[in-house]
Amino acid sequence: MEETGNASSVAATTTTDAAAPESVLVAKTRLEGGALRLPEALMQSVTETAPAFTLFFFIQGTVVLAGLATPFVFLVGIVIMVLLAVTLAQIARYLFSAGGFFTWVSRGLHPRVGWFIGWLYALYTPLLPGLVLGLVGYISDQFFKANYGFSVPWEWWVLGGVTICALVSYRGIKLSGRVLLITGTVEIVIMLTLAAWGLASPGKGGFNLSGFNPSAAPTSHGLYLAVIFAIVAYTGWESVASLGEETENPNRNIGIAMWASVLTLGIIFSFFAWGALVGWGTSQATSFGSATNNPLLTLAHRYWHGADIILLVALWNSGVAGSLALFNQSTRMW
Repeated sequence: MEETGNASSVAATTTTDAAAPESVLVAKTRLEGGALRLPEALMQSVTETAPAFTLFFFIQGTVVLAGLATPFVFLVGIVIMVLLAVTLAQIARYLFSAGGFFTWVSRGLHPRVGWFIGWLYALYTPLLPGLVLGLVGYISDQFFKANYGFSVPWEWWVLGGVTICALVSYRGIKLSGRVLLITGTVEIVIMLTLAAWGLASPGKGGFNLSGFNPSAAPTSHGLYLAVIFAIVAYTGWESVASLGEETENPNRNIGIAMWASVLTLGIIFSFFAWGALVGWGTSQATSFGSATNNPLLTLAHRYWHGADIILLVALWNSGVAGSLALFNQSTRMW
C-alpha cells in the first residue's frame, strides 16, 4: 500500500509540474549560456593540461624512466585516458553543470563524496596558477640572465600572469574562450615545429622509429612507471566539465571536447617526444635525461640559434593559458 501511495504521489507531482511549468524553481546565475563553441570548449581542456609547460618539465623525467620508448609511453597514456574520457562523456550527456565533478560524483555515488571532491577541487585548483607561473618565471629569469645579462625575478612573472588572467576572466567566459583558443594554438604550433625540426635534422642515430618500440625502454619496471608519469601529464583535460552551463549544445559538445582533447594531447605529446629524441640523437638518449640544462632549450638553440626565445614564447603562452583555464574551472567550482 505504501509503494502504491508513493507511486500515486509521484504521478500527481509529474502531472502538476507538466501543467504548471512556471512553478518549477530554476537557479538564476550570471553564467553566459551557450557562450562557448566546441573549439573553445576543446581548448579549455587542452590548455589546462598546458602542453608546452608539461613537455618542458615532464619529458626529461619520462625519458629517464622509459628512454627511447617515451613516445610509446604517451601512446599508452592515450588509450587509458580515452577509456576514462568516453565514460565521462556519457555522463556529460545527462549532467552538465558548473559543479563538474562535484555534480557527477554527488549524483553518481553519494552527496557526501561529491562534497569531498568539490572541496578538493575548490582548494587546490586556485593555487595552481601561482605554481605554474612561478616555474615559468624561474626558467625565463634564468634564460635572460644567461643570454642577455639582466634579471626579471619570478615574482614579477607571477604577478603579471595572475593580473592578465584575472582581467580576462573578469570580462567573461566568451573572451576567456577566445584567448585560450589563440594562446593554446600558438604554443602547440611552436612545440610541433620544434619536433618536426628534430625529425628533419636528426642527431646521432639518424631518423628512426625506435621510440615506438616498447623494448627500447631500459627496463620493464621503468616503462611501467613512465606510463604512470605520462598519465599524470594528461591531468587537466577534464576541466571542461565545469563549463557545461556555458557551452552551446552541452550534452553533445562537453563529451566531444573531453575525448577529443585527450586524443589531441596524446598525439602532440607522442609526436613531440619522438621528434625531440630523434633531434637529440637516439644513440645518446641517456644524456637527454641527465642533461643539466633543459634539453628542449638546448635543441631550440641548436636549430634556431638566437631565435631560441621562440620556445620561451610557447612556455609563456602555456603558462598564461593554463592559468586562465584554471581560473575558469576554479571560479565555476566555487
